[in-house]
Amino acid sequence: HYDINISSVKSKFWGIGYDMDVNDDNESDYKYLNSQATVSYVWRLAPSFFIGPFASFDYTNARKQDKPWLWEGQADRTLNVGVGFTIQYDTRDILTNAFKGMFIRLDQRFIPRFLANRYAFSLTELTFNYYRHVWRDATLAFQLHSRLTYGNTPWSLLSTLGGSYNMRGYYEGRYRDKSEIDVCLELRQHVWRRNGLALWVGAGTVFPKFSDIRWRKVLPNYGIGYRWEFKKRVNIRLDLGFGRHQTGFIFSINEAF
Repeated sequence: HYDINISSVKSKFWGIGYDMDVNDDNESDYKYLNSQATVSYVWRLAPSFFIGPFASFDYTNARKQDKPWLWEGQADRTLNVGVGFTIQYDTRDILTNAFKGMFIRLDQRFIPRFLANRYAFSLTELTFNYYRHVWRDATLAFQLHSRLTYGNTPWSLLSTLGGSYNMRGYYEGRYRDKSEIDVCLELRQHVWRRNGLALWVGAGTVFPKFSDIRWRKVLPNYGIGYRWEFKKRVNIRLDLGFGRHQTGFIFSINEAF
């Protein structure tokens, strides 16, 4: 399996770490060019168990920063080449809109200096999803997700919150640090014909290391969504998410997790 993505995006940056990110005065505009590529291969060792290696390439170039001091002296351009492995356990009945089952994925990536990386670090990402039928045409979905980095992590590969898939309602990338953890509990209810609704609550935080986690830095998240099934078990998703002093509207295909 391989994946290649090239994008040129105008975005916002608040700095690195919760205390910088929560300050509205730090909001600034910048543009960045990003090129990403991953190559992976997995073997099926058991009916629901998979394992395999992967390699990654990531290039980011920040430009036209309004407040360049928020980068704390890090290079505008970062080039990262990594290798690692993935372990997966998957009993979901369908990938795009699971009604039952479990999904566990552990990714471990190494970006060492001997591969010509200026910033040497490691990255561990864990995802745990669980789906259960609760009453007629209703599914309860739960996700626990964490992305931890160790070493000299560049700004472009710091862990972030927000966007279309986790902590919906927060601006994607506003909150960023070496590590993050987030949880979400969502009720998905089919209502009539192709129409459905979703309600969710969640929380998340960013931190440089576990000992720095503080309750006051845990961000709340909740929202409501509309689902239109344009073909069997594949939904068009409209979500309105709310967070701490932030609101976001999301249009997408397939569920958030």
